[in-house]
Amino acid sequence: MIRPYIAGRNLWLTALQAMLLCLVYSCKKSDPGKSNEPVPLIKTMTNAEADYTYSASYTYDAQQRITKIDDNGTIIEYQYTPGNITRIAKQGLGSTTVIEYELNEKGLIKSQHIAGQATRYFYEYNADGFLVKYHDDQTPQYSSTYHYNPQTGLLDSLTATLGGTWRLSHVYSYYTDKANTIGSANEGKPFFGKESPHPIKRQASRYKDNNTIKTQVYDYIYTFDEKGRIRSKAYTEVGQPLIYFYTYYE
Repeated sequence: MIRPYIAGRNLWLTALQAMLLCLVYSCKKSDPGKSNEPVPLIKTMTNAEADYTYSASYTYDAQQRITKIDDNGTIIEYQYTPGNITRIAKQGLGSTTVIEYELNEKGLIKSQHIAGQATRYFYEYNADGFLVKYHDDQTPQYSSTYHYNPQTGLLDSLTATLGGTWRLSHVYSYYTDKANTIGSANEGKPFFGKESPHPIKRQASRYKDNNTIKTQVYDYIYTFDEKGRIRSKAYTEVGQPLIYFYTYYE
C-alpha cells in the first residue's frame, strides 16, 4: 500500500497522486484493542488490465511484520532494530532508495528521512494511536491534518496545506457493514498507526492545480471471500477502470 512519504510536498499534483493518499488512519472509538483475532495478512495483490499489469507479493516474519515485498519487480526489504526501521527499495539494476523511520515509545513512526534528501517528515498521533498530523521541516512547510468524526471515530476528511495555503482535501465515506482487510496492519505495517475497520466507499477530492481548483471522486466496489476478507477492489482512475485482487496467508 502507498504511504504519505511518496507525496511529500507535491499534494497539488494529479488526481492519481491525490488518490494514493487515501490511506485512512481511523477507527471506531469502541474498536481499539477489542479483538485478539489474528490479523489477515495479505499474500498477493494483482491487477491485469488491457494496458496495465501489476503484481505484488508479501513476506512476513514470525511477529507478522513485513520483511519483503516484490512490488512489480521492485524488491522492498524492511530491517528492524530497536526504535528504528529501515526500508530498502531496489529497482532491478536501477536505483536503490533507502528510507529510515524513527519510532516513538508506542512503536509508531515518529519521523522519516529518505537517504540523500534534506527533508525530514514527521508523524503525530492521538492518544489512541491514530494519525492526526503529517508534516515536513521545510519552508514553506507541507502539512496534512486528519479530521475525525466525534461520534464514530472514523476519519471524515483530510486537509493538506503548503505554507499555510490550502492545496488539497479528501472527504470519505465507508461501507460500515464490512471489514477492512487491506490496511497497513494487513501488510505487516502496524507502525503506521491504527486504521479504519471499514473499507472506503467513496473518496471525494478537491485539489489545487496551479491556479485551478479541480475535483475527483472515487467510488470503490469490493467483493469478499467466504471469510469476509476483501477479495477485490474496483474503481475508475482518470477514465480507466481498475480492479485489484487480493489473496491471504491461511
